[in-house]
Amino acid sequence: ETSFWFTRPSLFNLLARTGFTSVHTCQNPPAPRKGADSDTILAVKGKREELFSTPTLNSLPDELWPEKSLVGAHPGQLIHTENQRQPITKRVRRLAGRILRRH
Repeated sequence: ETSFWFTRPSLFNLLARTGFTSVHTCQNPPAPRKGADSDTILAVKGKREELFSTPTLNSLPDELWPEKSLVGAHPGQLIHTENQRQPITKRVRRLAGRILRRH
């Protein structure tokens, strides 16, 4: 009668606590009928492997995913206006609101 959906951080934390060392999201091949709010993931159990692409991560301890992001928009995603810098998501939301009010 009732159900719930894991948030991405809570799902990743659950997998990490139960022995999965890697989690990958599958972007290709596409799943046309999959909802925008769903993911296909692959979780792998095993020992933690050394990363050659980002060696600095090898020395960091395992951390849990926070439910809320601690990082804001990347500087490249900011729109520079006359007096301020705005995250592009804020500007897109404002524009979308104007378009929806017209229809």
